Formats: sequence, C-alpha cells, structure tokens
Amino acid sequence: CFRTYTARQFPVLIQDSLYINKPNAYLAQHGFKDKDCIIAISKVPYKEWINQHEKYAESSTDAWRHLKSARYAFTSYADTLRDYTLLRKGDTLTISLPLKRRDYFSDEKEVTVETKVLQDSIGYLAINTMMSPVLEDFKVAYPQIKDLPYLIIDIRQNGGGNSGNGRDICKYFIRKEQPHCVSSQLMQPEADAYKGKIYLLTSTITCSAAESFTIDMKESGNVTLVGEATGGDTGNGPRTFRTKHGTYLRIPTRQPDLSPKGFPMEGMGIPPHHQVSQTISDFMNDEDTALKYTCRLITKG
Repeated sequence: CFRTYTARQFPVLIQDSLYINKPNAYLAQHGFKDKDCIIAISKVPYKEWINQHEKYAESSTDAWRHLKSARYAFTSYADTLRDYTLLRKGDTLTISLPLKRRDYFSDEKEVTVETKVLQDSIGYLAINTMMSPVLEDFKVAYPQIKDLPYLIIDIRQNGGGNSGNGRDICKYFIRKEQPHCVSSQLMQPEADAYKGKIYLLTSTITCSAAESFTIDMKESGNVTLVGEATGGDTGNGPRTFRTKHGTYLRIPTRQPDLSPKGFPMEGMGIPPHHQVSQTISDFMNDEDTALKYTCRLITKG
C-alpha cells in the first residue's frame, strides 16, 4: 500500500471520452472548468495513457480495470506535477497541475443516502456507500419514500463497504425469505418492507458490498436493473498483510463463490435488464440518461 499524490477528483468516462464533471475547488483554482474534455495527460493521448495504466489497476473484469484507470487520471504514485491538455468549446489548452498528498485536502463528510420525489409518485433513493453510518442514515430516509408506488434506487456511485449493511438494507426490499449471497444468512423481509415497484440503477463502479447487494436484489425477483453491468468484484474478504520487510499487501482471504442462484460473485459483472449508458449530449445538458430512461419506463407502464 503506497501513498498517492492526488487532486481528489475523478473524471468521468463517457462514450470513450474523458471529461471533468463539476471540478472541486482545487481544480477550479488551477483553471479547470466543468465539461472540459481531457485529450492528453503528460503529452500522452488520453486513450493511450489509460491503456498504459491498466496494468496498475486492480480489478476482476476488463471493463472495471479500464474505467478505474481512467478515473486515476488525477492520481499518481510518483508524479507531483502533471500536464493536462484540454478541449474547451473548440479551443485547446494545457494546464500544469501539482498533485498533493491526500492529507493536503480536508476530509468532507460523505453523503451516504439521498432521497427526493420525482413526478409526484416516483421515489428516488441514492445509496452512495455501504460504509457506516449508511444503515442508520437509510432508516432515517426510508419513511420519505416507502409509501410511493414506484422507487428508483441508485447505487451507481457505490463502491461498497460492509456487506452486512447491504444485507440489512436489502431486507426492506424483498418479499419473502432468501439467503444473503455472502454469508448465506437467511434474510427476512422487514415488517414495513417496500410494496411498490423497484428499479435499481447500477454502473461499472458498483462493486464489493454494493455488488452483493445487487445480486440479492436481482435474485429476489422484485427488481428491474437499469444501467451498466457492475464491476464484477464482490471483494472476497480482503485483508491487509505486512511482510517482515515492511511491505503491505491487500489480498483476498476466501475463494470466489457462487450466489444462491448460481451467479459467479467474482470476475463477471451483473448484467442489467436494460443496458443504458450516459450519453455525451445528455452530459453536456446536465441530464442523467439512465434516470430519464427509467422514468420513461415507469410512465409507460
């Protein structure tokens, strides 16, 4: 485990193009703007740069390895200064950006759960992590959407955490007893479990405990998946080990397994029922392609 230099920002990869999405204060201070398109990194064309860095990205699928490499555009184990060539409204410019140690940036409190109501009858619930206190925050948010006839659960930005949290949240969305895919513990529906129609938004970023949550939700038979296949990486009990020479290694402690219904829990992304990816035109207009698609599915019945 090595310390990294970073700008604490993830670019987004849309239709194989790399964009800045709502730059943080540090990037804005150095001249980056929303919707800037990265066309080269350290004078290397961005596609070539991504391909070169795939060998450093731990992953169980090619799709997650490729995306993770793109998301590391503002992260480095060695560079403290990086040049970014950008395309901005038809003009090309280059910005030299100092990368900093992670502790340079103040920690921001993560928003674990977000809710809102769309079109009066559609609940929207974003679960952004499976790390605590997500379960407690979910229980506070759940009453706001539990009585609506339709519910969209968004875990596209959820990189995982504690699979036990995912298991306990899943109990609010199943209709009958079923085994948890990680522990095989039997899950019983909560007394006030959701009764309406459920849609689950996933992406390649969805992995680890968020992926086991997706498996349980899909195998309940009550959920329609929309978006992209998950990362194909449920975690397999990773732990950190230290050698006698002081080198730290993070490795799995259990073998890959199958879900209760036989889906491989490592090495294959969970396919959605409806494959929908963000489009460049929607991104430029600050519109969410998968969310729009799901709302249309609901309104069409």
